Amino acid sequence: MMAEPFSIYDQINNLKEKGLVFKNEKTSRHFLLNNNYYRLKGYMIPFQNTKLLNKPFCGKVYFEDLLEIYNFDSDLRSLIFNAVEKIEISFRNQIIYQYANKYGEQWHLNDIYFKNKIVHAEFIKKLNLEVNRSREEFIIHHRTKNPNLNIDCWVSLEIISFGELSKMFENLKADECKMNIVNHYGAQSTRILENWMHRISLIRNICAHHGRLWNRELKKIILPKKLPSAYIQNIDISNDNIYSSICCILYLLNEIEPQNNFKKDLKNLLNLHPSVNFKLMGFPTDWKNELFWQ
Repeated sequence: MMAEPFSIYDQINNLKEKGLVFKNEKTSRHFLLNNNYYRLKGYMIPFQNTKLLNKPFCGKVYFEDLLEIYNFDSDLRSLIFNAVEKIEISFRNQIIYQYANKYGEQWHLNDIYFKNKIVHAEFIKKLNLEVNRSREEFIIHHRTKNPNLNIDCWVSLEIISFGELSKMFENLKADECKMNIVNHYGAQSTRILENWMHRISLIRNICAHHGRLWNRELKKIILPKKLPSAYIQNIDISNDNIYSSICCILYLLNEIEPQNNFKKDLKNLLNLHPSVNFKLMGFPTDWKNELFWQ
């Protein structure tokens, strides 16, 4: 049986029945008129008794408490998205630069540089699809100028998604070019950088689609015991939450832009929202004591 749609008043009454308290219903109605009720569901669950059918709230929980977390998460996504953008642009450029200088402008079309030829063939199909439907000026210019030629890597690889780029990198054979990229980011091994870039590309998509980062379980990220540059000492933490990913994002950002403000901006954001439970994001109690964060 299909569920019937709820009016805003029904949504509020439903939450009241579960024990949620409202300080200002007018403000709450305005929020729900502009934000899907189900966007809040992920923020509610930690405060509910999910073992009971009605999933009542435990103790006195205010709608405004959920709104505070929701707004914090929105600001966190913006901060992380800006950092990931710098990582993505740098990573894209490193792949193009390292391989084009050694193997030529159309190296990416040749499967001899890739571990799995079937995966590479699928990648080329997706790449051609993106090129053919692209409305970017530089793509149109290149197609008009050279309609019968394959497009050079520094043109075509600019328009594929970060996710596809990370998959392509993973499929590249281990050689001097790949190790140059690994060393550029101080990542110690291809396995670490492949894992990090794939995980960060997924986080980028969550941010781009306004998804939840707070209290979200993510795919596991590798936490190396030692890296060439400054990194967290305490790796006895969960590797499937946003804190572990933030540490890796900051590490890469420090390699790309040593004078970045990410660390400062993150601390300021956390200070602006002291009521938010950061432990549910994987932050250990002593995280600020790490030299990496000072």
